[in-house]
Amino acid sequence: MPKNVIQLNDPFVHYGNVKMTQNFTPHHLSVYYPDSVDHLIKHNPYKVSIKVFLLHSKTKELNNIIAKLSATFSPIFLIRVDDPEKMIKGHEEISITSPHDFLKKLTGRKDEIGKVLLASFPKKQIEFVVDLPLTENHHFYNPENSFKASKSNFMTLNQILGNIWANDKPRGSATSAVQDSKVNLAKPPEDSSRFKILVDQLEKMNDLEIMVLKDRKVQFPNGRYEWLSPLILIVPFNFPSLGKVYGPGMNRKELKQLQKALNHEQALNYNSYVKTEETTVEELRYRAKFQNLKIQYLDSVGYLHASFTYSPVIRFPMLGNSIKTELSFFKPETINETKWLKSKELIDKFGQKLSSLIIPKGLEDKVLGLPRQVVAITDLPVEWLIYKQHNLCFTHDVTRIPETPYGGIMASYAVSTNVQFEIKEDVLSRTLVLLGSSDHDNEDEDFKKYFESIEQQSKTLGFKTFRCQSIQDVKDQISLHRPDFLIFDCHGGFNPETLSSHLDINGQSLTADAIARDKLVAPLVFLSACHTNPNYGYLNKLADAFFEVGCISITATYFPISILSGSNIYFRLLKNLSNAAKAPVHKNWLEFVSHVVRTSYYKDVVYATMRNVESSETNEKDKGKILRTLHKLNIRIGVNMLRADRRIEIMKEFEEELKNICPKDLIDTKTISEFVFYTHMGRGDLVRFESWNKEFERINGLKFDRVLNKI
Repeated sequence: MPKNVIQLNDPFVHYGNVKMTQNFTPHHLSVYYPDSVDHLIKHNPYKVSIKVFLLHSKTKELNNIIAKLSATFSPIFLIRVDDPEKMIKGHEEISITSPHDFLKKLTGRKDEIGKVLLASFPKKQIEFVVDLPLTENHHFYNPENSFKASKSNFMTLNQILGNIWANDKPRGSATSAVQDSKVNLAKPPEDSSRFKILVDQLEKMNDLEIMVLKDRKVQFPNGRYEWLSPLILIVPFNFPSLGKVYGPGMNRKELKQLQKALNHEQALNYNSYVKTEETTVEELRYRAKFQNLKIQYLDSVGYLHASFTYSPVIRFPMLGNSIKTELSFFKPETINETKWLKSKELIDKFGQKLSSLIIPKGLEDKVLGLPRQVVAITDLPVEWLIYKQHNLCFTHDVTRIPETPYGGIMASYAVSTNVQFEIKEDVLSRTLVLLGSSDHDNEDEDFKKYFESIEQQSKTLGFKTFRCQSIQDVKDQISLHRPDFLIFDCHGGFNPETLSSHLDINGQSLTADAIARDKLVAPLVFLSACHTNPNYGYLNKLADAFFEVGCISITATYFPISILSGSNIYFRLLKNLSNAAKAPVHKNWLEFVSHVVRTSYYKDVVYATMRNVESSETNEKDKGKILRTLHKLNIRIGVNMLRADRRIEIMKEFEEELKNICPKDLIDTKTISEFVFYTHMGRGDLVRFESWNKEFERINGLKFDRVLNKI
């Protein structure tokens, strides 16, 4: 069904208008229970809209609920969610059983719908006409097939083209070559025919977006190329600890079946292969049920996340045991100094294995070749995937929405649909940095040294700091300041018994449970601490709690981070934010925070090299010349790193120029690439800078009121 009634006149024109204004147009989906209907009526979200209620026919006092809804909202329509093809008895005139039934009833209430449109656009009279000027060509352009992973893109393309709204004919010919959930042993696991269906959809969606942006002559303030809608990647992974969570409530037989199901995975052709002598028909049915429920949920929620920006979705094969060996190197309880020093090598090994398991050879550029942001729904550190010999978080801005706990994906979606948060020019005045360390003498002295620096910086930039001696201090400060941007600078830890992570505030553990219970949150959160998002088996993590209480974007860490590098990153983040909030350099928060973290590696190398030069026996004249040249190189590389299409090239130039500027023995070789230790989560791509929005509207001649909701 359409997201907006205006799509019924010409969905492609509506799509062009959305791309021209760069507005977000998500599906607005809310869940209410019978005892909260009065709350819905009182608060009345989305006041000017046509509402469709999905109701269960056996809900208590159903007729009373429908009467209340009809008296409050007009027009409304009903779907019987327990049997969608049947009408709700006694309410046939507003019950709908299919998209075509919905359109027929809409057309029959044209005058009433017209009033809704006029209320939506009071400054301009808009005639409501259901012409449906759609052609049969749309059916051929967007065929439906039985490959489940392609369903999200089929529905998004339909939102763009409207082909299934045109008439009562079939929605497109099914692709007979694709039969989901059937194993064809004649084809090797490397067969990429199914994946190519997704690539074909992706390319069509890219072409349509590029077409309308060029046709409308849309200009972007920063003049760069990352203007395509973000790519949604879904990498299903059978989390190794789910058995521990669900196991206590199961009998031994059920638990055994679940454990086997958690080892279940798919080959590159999206088929599963098992040795028949090692399993029973009953076990295969259990695995198939487990897999289908999980995949159906991920595809559906992926489609909802795609609805913000008409994004394409690539759902990769489900992974299990084949990646767990490489991932197990990053268990927090096994990380030692040797692993930390070899971290980049281990991370790249994991990334290469992940790439080989989910992307057929030769199709990498088809998926990742365009400079665009990535929203990944997965528990795996997809930022480490290798593309063009670099980690994906180097070539692209990547944000993740953890797959487990499963409700977190919906929580992130719900927050972003209900809160359109914008970064104001004075965001630093609403930024709070909480400093947590031991108050004992001779403990955390390195921490405290940097605390003094950040407190000094706050006087210049205008953000607030507080040295927390207890969790109560954390609560009090967040309650007092209600920050837009919240930073924790402290130790972080993990508990393998409870599969949880926590922040250390003067010896007290700030856990996910406490964050959720006390609603310790801000729209944007940055955790400068170790192990805040540990890999492999940890389910009760800090980020999950922040999302639960309304956070939109959080940056956390996979690995231990050094105090020096960690402090430098968020020092630079705050300093750069003072400029980024005022000048239209970055479109959204994800672009900004990714750039700051990504560039930390080469900056750390430059600063370490400068220290080597300063302490060397080089004469003062040559020292000055080298330091000045390094400073200029530092600035030039930073500017060029803003361009996704130049990053790989510019890093090669950086390495070569460094050799020409400095004697070989003074060039730093010990700095660890700590930028890959960080993970950005949530929908930071939906958080725009006010300065960017204003400049975008100015250069494109747009004049409209932007009404934003605040947390």
